[in-house]
Amino acid sequence: MPHMARSKVLREAEQVRDDLVSEKIKEALVATEGSKVRAAKKLNIPLRTFFRRLKKLGLQDWYDTEGKNTPKPAAKRKSA
Repeated sequence: MPHMARSKVLREAEQVRDDLVSEKIKEALVATEGSKVRAAKKLNIPLRTFFRRLKKLGLQDWYDTEGKNTPKPAAKRKSA
């Protein structure tokens, strides 16, 4: 296989892999209501790796920007 054709095939394969990983991350974030720690656990990958993949795929704020993550009211503290 010529070098240029092989490079194109590898780029396409990497894009397909990135698309699949992106979908799995999005599914995990939705299932965990945006909790990145729980999403990483659900996917059984180290948290550091999860954050690197979020950054690589441009998904750091995906859950928030999709409008699915609404701020929760602060818990009221009991007086001492």
